[in-house]
Amino acid sequence: DSVENAFVVENAVSALASLTLIGPAPLTNMKYLNKESILSTFLAQLPLREDEAEAKICHSGLCDLIEHGQIDLTAQAPTVLNLLGEILYYVEEGEELMDEVTLSRAGRILGEMQRVVPGSVVQSAFSGMSEEAQQAVNAALQQQHNRSALVTP
Repeated sequence: DSVENAFVVENAVSALASLTLIGPAPLTNMKYLNKESILSTFLAQLPLREDEAEAKICHSGLCDLIEHGQIDLTAQAPTVLNLLGEILYYVEEGEELMDEVTLSRAGRILGEMQRVVPGSVVQSAFSGMSEEAQQAVNAALQQQHNRSALVTP
């Protein structure tokens, strides 16, 4: 029963995000919407894991929101770092929660966080994460570093 409820909750979160936050969201400019509250609710429900297709859409949408400055990396560092770490951990465990493009984007976001977020904020956020999420973040950062170190002729 709780698995069925989790599926319903995740689909509702995905629908709400698609209508109000992600991409060409049709309700994005509605005056009565409290976008901060919707964003906070969206982030609180991530990572999605029940429906991998919906998870891929929402996790890509998370990257969109970050890349477009709708999520402040410094202010939301603990949330973003933990979410990306958890998602990357589940992906390493075989769950298809991000496609290859979104995985690459997540790595770039983590690299950007290293550059722009104060080290003390990152360290504090990192220390509050599960060991699995920490390892997944470190692996993604290493992959990102290796990609950027490649020299193309």
